[in-house]
Amino acid sequence: NWTRRGEFEKVADYQLRVNDRTILAEYDRLNKQASADYLEQYSHKLRINDLKLQPYDANNEVYKIESAYGPILLNVPLKNNEAELFRAGWNNTHFKSPRYYIKDDRVRIASITFVTPANKTYTFNVNDDITYANTRVDIDFEAILRHANGNDMAGSESSDSNAGVRITLRSDVDTDIPETGRHAPNTVAVIIANEDYANVSKVRSALNDGEAFRLYCNKTLGIPEQNIRFYTNATLGSMLRSIADLRHTVDALGAGSDVIFYYAGHGMPDESTHDAFLLPVDADGMITESCYPLSRLYKELADLNAASVMVFLDACFSGAQRDGGMLMAARGVAIKPKTTAPAGNMFVLSAASDKETALPYAEKNHGMFTYYLLKKLQQTKGNVTLKELGDYVTDQVKRQSNLINKKPQTPSVTTSGNMTKEYHKKKLRP
Repeated sequence: NWTRRGEFEKVADYQLRVNDRTILAEYDRLNKQASADYLEQYSHKLRINDLKLQPYDANNEVYKIESAYGPILLNVPLKNNEAELFRAGWNNTHFKSPRYYIKDDRVRIASITFVTPANKTYTFNVNDDITYANTRVDIDFEAILRHANGNDMAGSESSDSNAGVRITLRSDVDTDIPETGRHAPNTVAVIIANEDYANVSKVRSALNDGEAFRLYCNKTLGIPEQNIRFYTNATLGSMLRSIADLRHTVDALGAGSDVIFYYAGHGMPDESTHDAFLLPVDADGMITESCYPLSRLYKELADLNAASVMVFLDACFSGAQRDGGMLMAARGVAIKPKTTAPAGNMFVLSAASDKETALPYAEKNHGMFTYYLLKKLQQTKGNVTLKELGDYVTDQVKRQSNLINKKPQTPSVTTSGNMTKEYHKKKLRP
């Protein structure tokens, strides 16, 4: 309810009230309040019959009392027969002032005082442990807000004016996006970010990857909003429509247009042919008919007759996934996918090579590949050649992946047609 935007609340005011910092603060406040409310219930539930007195430890002069809320160790001296009298009066002993805390996801007794029939008191206290150890929680902010605003539709397109505000953990490349004032009316961008899959594991940070790349396309590269097609959690139908829409847009702009295609999500190989596929969110990884062939994508992009096509793929095609596991549980080893050659005048920068995995940069809430792609655009304000961009991303990802993820990841560059010679001087920003 707190994250829900009010009917009379402006978007700017909403973003000031609800952002990554205030969500964490509100979560912490509500979590503490819920814990306090939860523990308050236990002050009325404990009964003396629920406690079991164990044999006395004469060496340490300690009684152990078993309870559903953890052991109670009570110091009862031997002298003057105190220990024996405590046991003799146990059935008529009562307790007062129980306090509780949470540890390892369980409610435990923090302190309690026992009063014997002779009105002698003994107190158990674990003050040193009365701290609430809050488990680190990975909050899926975008899912919270999609649900709060009633927008749970997979494959929704966020290129229209009614797109919801998305709030997530932001890194340095998300908070300082250069606004160049450039205008690229003849450039079209298609961005597909697939994170929440129906039949396989999710791709961590893919939605943030796509959203950040969209902002750089608009603010830094100067591509008009109406020329940017952004698809989140795209089904196979949405992916097919994205290319059909791109075709119509390029036809309208004419043959001198440039095309940028960006994809973050799962890729996979066919186990028998080793052909590479992009995975829609509704696909079954074992049924290639439900997937989008990479060869088909290249052909359809080449058939646009655009002046140039620039493709960025934050995906791998070995059957591995961002968290290091395998895409399908039945597949125990990575597969070297068949090389898929681009066509037409095309430049392709892919996140990984051969059997490698497109890994995350968890601290930055991005894929490792996308983070350094955005970092170069941030540093150069988009004034960078494709050759310089490819070299930078490859060098940084190779180095940082080994340092951070302890695994190799080597981006690759492939070209075709005129782009084989022109990518050395062709700039992403016109």
